[in-house]
Amino acid sequence: MNLRFSGAYDKSTLELLSSLNIEDITIDFRPRSFNFIPQHHLIEILEQGISFKQLRYLFSDDKDFVISEIIKSTNSLHNNKVILEFDCIRDLSFLNQLEQPFYMYLDKLSDFEDWLWCKNFKGAIISYKLLEELYKIKEIKQYAIRLESILKNMPEKKVKFDLKLEWNDHISFNINEYVDIDRYVLCMSPELEKDYREVNFGQVQSLISNINNEIKQVEKR
Repeated sequence: MNLRFSGAYDKSTLELLSSLNIEDITIDFRPRSFNFIPQHHLIEILEQGISFKQLRYLFSDDKDFVISEIIKSTNSLHNNKVILEFDCIRDLSFLNQLEQPFYMYLDKLSDFEDWLWCKNFKGAIISYKLLEELYKIKEIKQYAIRLESILKNMPEKKVKFDLKLEWNDHISFNINEYVDIDRYVLCMSPELEKDYREVNFGQVQSLISNINNEIKQVEKR
């Protein structure tokens, strides 16, 4: 399944995702995020034996030493190397020192050019709403051409593109015609809760099923 879930913050939700064969999970460590999970909480969950094929950590402008400490404290609790995600520009020299593969949220193509020179940069996360808006105003083709021209400057660099989906996004056009999508990323939001920090499991399960069906239809085109 090429669907990742981002922002699960409790054991029960992670267990649900595992039962639905979601094997790629992003843990949100951004303190100001609605989906923030404390470091000690994640450690407690991992120590109980919950595991996923791929674990990712999402950061923002967190201090370098905080990021290093979180990676160090959880390394022994999962099998595969953690992939980092960042929603803002970071010091690339620090990211190179970490020796951790990382993805960046892609807003401006000018930033993308700089990331390509970082040895640990593996991919970019693009918002579906951005591509949908570009599609509506007939600028998505130009966007794709510009992206391809940047990649041609470093043909040896293999970059993956993930598509960020919100709870109310519906994939209504053939995105892969313009950008080769590797994975789709469904993000946790308040609309998927019964109450504050109380996930509506039935709604999450239904949404995952619907998105998987939409992905299958898009990829058939």
